[in-house]
Amino acid sequence: MAGTDGIGGIGAISSASSLAGAAPAAAETNRDSSAAPPRTWSPADSVTVATRPGDSAASVRARAFAAMAREAGLAPAARAEFVRRATTLDEGALNAPADSAAGQARARSAADASAAIQRGEIQVAPTRAQAGLLNLMKARDQQSVAGLPPAGAAVALPQAANVVPGTAGTSAVTPEVASAILANVASGRPPFNPELGQVGRVSWFVTAGDPYTST
Repeated sequence: MAGTDGIGGIGAISSASSLAGAAPAAAETNRDSSAAPPRTWSPADSVTVATRPGDSAASVRARAFAAMAREAGLAPAARAEFVRRATTLDEGALNAPADSAAGQARARSAADASAAIQRGEIQVAPTRAQAGLLNLMKARDQQSVAGLPPAGAAVALPQAANVVPGTAGTSAVTPEVASAILANVASGRPPFNPELGQVGRVSWFVTAGDPYTST
C-alpha cells in the first residue's frame, strides 16, 4: 500500500467555464456531437442544474456529474461509470466553483445547498479529484475510440510457454492517495511522484499473488 508522500427528475443543465458559449449538442447517437470540442475540467468549472423544491442533494449531484461527463465527451457507458465513481470522491456536498483552476471546489453547507435548490438552480463544481478522474476517463475513452491499447498493455507479444498457473499479483492505494493522484491530474502535474517518497526517495507497494507477488 503506497504512502501519501508518493504523491429524480432531470432539469435543464448548462455550464459555466472558460469555454462558455458552446453550441447546443446535437441529437446523440453513440456519443454527443457539439460545436465545441470535449473540454478538460478543473475545480473552477461548473454546471448549472435547474432544480425543483423537493430535489435531494444526491439527485442534483448525480445530474451535475452526468452533465460534466457529457461535456467532457464521454460515451454513455463511461458517463455512468464517472457518476458512480465521482460520488465516492467527496463527502457528498454540492460544491461551489473554485476561484481558479489550481484551487479547490468549496463544499456548501447543507443549509446553503437546500436554499439554492429552493431557488430553482445551483452551480455544481468538481473537486480536484473528481476533475482528475473525469480527465483520465476522457483520455481513456478517446484511446478506445481510436483503437489504441491502454497504457502499459503488452501488445502482440506471445505468451511464454512456461507460464505457471496462479493468481496475478495485485496492489492498491488508499483512498487518500487515489484522491491525491487524481488531483495531480486535474492540476496538470504528473499523477504519481515516487521521487517524493520519504523512504529512499521511492514509493513502496505491497502486492499479493500466487505463486508470484507481481507480474
